[in-house]
Amino acid sequence: MAAAMRHRGPDEDGFFVSDPRAPGLALGMRRLSIIDLSGGHQPAWNETRDVCVVFNGELYNYRELRQRLSQAGHRFSTQSDTEILVHGWEEWGEDLLNELRGMFAFALLDLRKHYATVPVLFLARDPLGIKPLYYAQTSEGFAFASELRALISSKLAGQKISADALTSYLLFGSVSEPVTLLEGVFSLPPGHRLLLHVPDRRRSPRARPWWDPRHSSAARDSGRPRNFASAAARLRTLLDESVRAHLIADVPVGLFLSSGLDSSAIAAFAARAQRGIQSFTLSFPDTPYDEAPLAAVVAKHTGTNHKEIPLWALWISRRWTASTRILCRGLRERLG
Repeated sequence: MAAAMRHRGPDEDGFFVSDPRAPGLALGMRRLSIIDLSGGHQPAWNETRDVCVVFNGELYNYRELRQRLSQAGHRFSTQSDTEILVHGWEEWGEDLLNELRGMFAFALLDLRKHYATVPVLFLARDPLGIKPLYYAQTSEGFAFASELRALISSKLAGQKISADALTSYLLFGSVSEPVTLLEGVFSLPPGHRLLLHVPDRRRSPRARPWWDPRHSSAARDSGRPRNFASAAARLRTLLDESVRAHLIADVPVGLFLSSGLDSSAIAAFAARAQRGIQSFTLSFPDTPYDEAPLAAVVAKHTGTNHKEIPLWALWISRRWTASTRILCRGLRERLG
């Protein structure tokens, strides 16, 4: 399963396998190193090595959480944001999710007996579902992954197309969560969690919501703007804070730049926070929808280190035609 996701994490892998405290359970991961390149190995453990986590994503407030947890007596062995999850779980349990600011999908294994009578596996996904998390449950056990191809390689998930997913795709042009294109494979919805008792992996888990925008901290904020002018000023501050948080990394960070309002605004905030930041634009030469000229104007104004990458329309057309033929052939086989 990990080998099937090497393209997502080319830097290293990590495993937890065949531990007598959790018989029949294995965790694996592939890493794309962004924070603490040399020390952020996974699975990440607590001091007593009875809580570990595999994590996909980035926590933008990990430095603040690290300081709070250190003051509470927790000892850290790395500088990575991943380790925040194990110590935060020790400190707050499932309420840890309310402390996280970022994009994430993670699986945390707790081998301690005082949290539950048996080891537990806890899965969670960020409020907006930026990071994917899929799972399958069969009579042989439970499996989860960041990609469907990893579940297919596990042999726990079949390759039969889901009729519900196909209907959703033909009606709306996309597949509506929690179903996926594969029958018996589901997506953990955004802002949801799963808790499994390790010895009983054949029991079907139930996804539970942990985040609701109607009851979020922003919704409860008594200082919310009351008019357009104050809302605009507040939005500018929030965008500036958000872009600065996204620039935290131990590797170079760049941005995609079209001629749209959203990417142009992000480029402006990012260039102000970090001089000479790299920007990229995909151009479609000699087409009416090429945004490269306007993107170049934005790049010059903001001072980004800009690079334009052309995509030739003829090549795209040929690839699109081939992909369409493959899709149509698959639908004909599925529908008879």
